[in-house]
Amino acid sequence: MSLTREAREYFKKDLFATKVTGVVIEEADVNMARCSLALTPDHMNALSIPMGGAIYTLADLTFAIASNIGGIPTVTMTSEITFRKPSKGRKLYSSTEMLSDDGRDCWFLITITDDENIHVADVKMHGRRLQKKQKEGNLTEKNDGFSA
Repeated sequence: MSLTREAREYFKKDLFATKVTGVVIEEADVNMARCSLALTPDHMNALSIPMGGAIYTLADLTFAIASNIGGIPTVTMTSEITFRKPSKGRKLYSSTEMLSDDGRDCWFLITITDDENIHVADVKMHGRRLQKKQKEGNLTEKNDGFSA
């Protein structure tokens, strides 16, 4: 099974991001994830642009996937979102870039764009690796945690 399919299976338990918000995992690999979100009226704020919380949820799930595949389970410690331009599109996309990983902490940049090629936001995320190993639901069998 591909890491993308394994990530979809594992993270379908993240009901807020996947079921409530509608984030779709497009691609997953070690230190990398791409997701999308088809925008609906429910994602819009009073100004008829995507709500910051919807954008952040897309970034947060993208970070969770990229930071958890290939190692010890990781949780967000801090994050900072910079809204660059309002989306004019009907779909948002997220992609990751790992900035640093010292074994205990990791830092990623999540870039949010839309289907009109607008650079909507950047989210810098700092993750903390948990010390206990993941039990059931590993993404692969090559490691004791989420592994690839």
